[in-house]
Formats: sequence, C-alpha cells, structure tokens
Amino acid sequence: MYDYVIAGGGAAGCVLAARLSEAGASVLLLEAGHPDSHPFIHIPAGFTKLSGPKVNWGYRTVPQTNLNGRDMWYPQGKTLGGGSSINAMIYTRGHRTDYDKWADSGAKGWAYENVLPYFRKAEANARFANRYHGTEGPLAVSDPISPLKISAAFIKAAQEAGIPYNPDFNGAEQEGVGFHQTTTRDGRRGSASVSYLRPARDRKNLTVVTRAEVSRVILEKGRAVAVEYRQDGSPALQRASAATEVIVTGGAIGSPKLLMLSGIGPAAHLRQHGIPVMADLAGVGENLQDHLDCYTVYDCSGPHSYYGVDQHVRQAWWGLQYILFRSGPVTTNIVEAGAFVKADPRPRGRADAGRCPGVDPGRPPAVPRHQVARRRPGRDRGGDAIRPRRCRCRAPRDGLLDRQTLHRRRACRRARRVSGPRGDPRRPRPRSARPPLPGDAARELGWLRAAPRCHRYGGCHARRFIVEGRDGMGP
Repeated sequence: MYDYVIAGGGAAGCVLAARLSEAGASVLLLEAGHPDSHPFIHIPAGFTKLSGPKVNWGYRTVPQTNLNGRDMWYPQGKTLGGGSSINAMIYTRGHRTDYDKWADSGAKGWAYENVLPYFRKAEANARFANRYHGTEGPLAVSDPISPLKISAAFIKAAQEAGIPYNPDFNGAEQEGVGFHQTTTRDGRRGSASVSYLRPARDRKNLTVVTRAEVSRVILEKGRAVAVEYRQDGSPALQRASAATEVIVTGGAIGSPKLLMLSGIGPAAHLRQHGIPVMADLAGVGENLQDHLDCYTVYDCSGPHSYYGVDQHVRQAWWGLQYILFRSGPVTTNIVEAGAFVKADPRPRGRADAGRCPGVDPGRPPAVPRHQVARRRPGRDRGGDAIRPRRCRCRAPRDGLLDRQTLHRRRACRRARRVSGPRGDPRRPRPRSARPPLPGDAARELGWLRAAPRCHRYGGCHARRFIVEGRDGMGP
C-alpha cells in the first residue's frame, strides 16, 4: 500500500513523484516504457533518432478530412520523462492569453499571473533572472552553445522582413525573432526525469517501476483506490493500491485512454466497446488541443546546414569535440532559431515559425526548412476515441477545420519571405510549390491539403483543457 500511485512516468509524473516524495509521502511511479537510459535521449542532437518504439508510442491519427484523407504521425514519449525525453527541447511556455482564456472559462488559478510564479520556481535559467525567469529551480534552461551561421542569417533576414528581434520568447512579449532557449545544461538534455526524478531516486519512500503498463484504474464506491498493470509484457495482472490518491499522468492521449478503459467516460462510447460504465463523464477524451506543423523546404547554395555533412571523419570529430569540450553540432537541438509572427492581422491571431537548419531525410542536398505551426487558443481542438495502437484525433467536422488550414497557408507564405538576407550567397532556393495568392479559398485549401510537408501534428505538444463542473467533467 502506497500513499500515492502515479500512472505514467512522463513529465507530469516525474514532477509529482519528486514533489510528493519530498513531502514525505510514499509514492509508486509506474511507467509503460523503458528507463531513460538510451544515450541519444541525453545528447541534444540525438533527439532526431528517437522515433522508434522503444521510446515512442508512434501513434497515427485517423484520416483527416481537410488534408485529403491523410493520416499523420503523432509522437508521444514512452520512457521516463515522456515527451520531455524525446522532444526538441525548445523552452516555450505558450502565450499568456492562453492561460488567461482558461481562467476566463472557469479554470480558477490558471491565469498567466497565477502560473508565472511556478514557472519561475521550476526554472534554472542560465541567462535571465527577472520577473519572468528563475535561477534556482531544477529545470535547466540555457542558450544554444554552437549555433550555425545560417541560423543567425535567418534572424537577420526576419528583421529585414520587418519582424522585430526578441531576445526572450518567454518574457514580456512573445512576438519576434531570435534564438530559442532549450531545456539543456552543459550540452545535455534536462528532461523532467533528469531534473526532477533522478535526484529523488534514492529516497526510500519512492518506488519507480518501468515497463509497467497500467490497464485499469480500480474504483470502489466511486473512489479510485488502486490500479492494475502488466510488467515486462507479462499477461499476469498486478495490483497497486493507494491510501490517498491514484494520479493519472499518461499525457494528452494516454490519460483519457486509461480512464475510458477503466469505465470512466462517455457512457455510449464505452458501451460501444463493451466496457462497463463506472462513471458517465462526457468530457473524457474531448477538448484535445494541438497544432499542425507545415514545412516550407529550401535547397541551400552550399554546405551551410547539418544535412549531408555529418558523415565519417567529420562525424568522428564532432563526437570528439563533444566529449572533450561539450560544444559543437552534437549540442544542437536542430531548431536553433525561430520566430513568433502574426499570420492573421487580428489581435489574437498568431503563428510560430521555427527554422530547422538541418535535415530533410532522403531529400539531398542540404535542406533547411521553415516549420510553421499556427496556434490560436480554443480553435485547434477536438477529441479522440479508443483505438488500438492508433490515436484517433478528430477536430470538429471530423478533421482540421478549413479556417485552420487557410491560416497555415498564410503562415507558410509569410515564412517564405524570410529565407535569408538579401544578397547573401547562402540564401536558399525554395523547393516546395509556392502557395497560391490570397483570394481563391478553394485553391488555397487545395494547395495545403495536398502539400506533402503538411503532414503531422506536433504530438509532443498536445494538451487538454477541462474545467471541472463543465465540459462533461462533473456535476
């Protein structure tokens, strides 16, 4: 018997396990994936290799109506640290209006000014120490160590295009262009597992079990009292009981899936799958919020990016440079620079364009790309349903909305204007087809629906917004 049983060893699970055990409670943390021992997890540039089933659930969406019926890869971390162990390490909190909108919708305590002290408490920033940033927290945040010159050229080009320089995307204003800070320290990834869980592992009141997939939350008299799980692929079920609480931290996909498998969710949907209804809560599996990544791809005029130059002798030198000096290309997260710009002139419209001076597998020569992921609070949302090994992600109208795809087309057009400083011989040449001019909505939608680089959700960034007592989540 434990005080707390935590189902899911991702970012939230690691933080809770560390904080609760620090307070003296006995805690059991169950994680379906392996320990975060894979060397590529801790080397920043190694995240490009973390798409395999050992560390990634590898979900795919259902076919999206407004993308010509294509499904999309939907990555979710499957190791200690979850998404924080496999993502690109960009430290971006989101726009303050996201939080304020949640508070206005009834989520008391979630306004930006309410959560800002917790961001500061969590953070150990290597450069900033002010109203927006802390320096004494467990989460390492630092600047790029050895960014490519083409990343600086991108920042210069964006300023020439009228985008203001912004040294801090998480400060007073998000809009602008600059280098990203990352959750790294001394050339190593600072995941939630490394930052929170690892310092707590020696506590006698904390037990961590990996390769333990929770299959059901057990309810007695309407209260969660235990979980059932299978370890190491064994068919035998094990039970872990909690005296105080069972905490579900399986992520934006895993948490509602586990709740529904436990009989907690929309009654009609549960009966459709033959699951006994324990609690009829229509909001479980709804209000998924995420964003679509859309790439505009360019050919470089020379070896200015990482693509095609990480082979043989040079690769060995990079490895030696990293081992000896903790510098060089091995320390990069690929997305070194980025910009938050408005594709929509209305006050709440915004987009982020993250530049990857790096890789486009299978498409030589060196190819930098702009990654456009438009975010509007409350618009990029939908729901999901139980589906084995596949994540059924559906937005209103059973897919991405027309207005979402239209705005991404506009964001792509804006991104294409920022390809490099005028007159710079490194200025890349666009490879993908040019978006049609505004005015013909049908042609605009047709271009984006068929665009081969508009093909995935940023699944590591998925979240859910639920207000207790609303959205079908309580009385």
